Amino acid sequence: MPTAPTIKEMTARRKDGALTGMRCAGCKKTWVTPVARCAACAGTSFETVTLPNDGTVLTFTIQNVAAEEFMNEVPYAWAVIRLSDGTNVTGWIPYVASERDLAIGDRVRYSPSYKPGVMFEKA
Repeated sequence: MPTAPTIKEMTARRKDGALTGMRCAGCKKTWVTPVARCAACAGTSFETVTLPNDGTVLTFTIQNVAAEEFMNEVPYAWAVIRLSDGTNVTGWIPYVASERDLAIGDRVRYSPSYKPGVMFEKA
């Protein structure tokens, strides 16, 4: 049975430029953060997959107050992105100060960052 990657392993892959996820061997649902059990089918067998780097903004909110790691980044958008393979992922988009700077449906691409989380930039 394949073992799931740890948060540390997935974070290291993101810093190296690869957006990776875990695909459930049973139902094929993809998760971007490590899980011990698939929330869709309760499966426990996963494979590591490389995800596409491009997607579309499904929804977002502007963050003006942030955790310490992001204090110098505010304002920014926290968004739900649908990757080109259909996988949904949450992440942040810098340099978004208002709703005029980003729109639902905008194309974005994954950008490796030393900051935590998954960062996207407008494409």
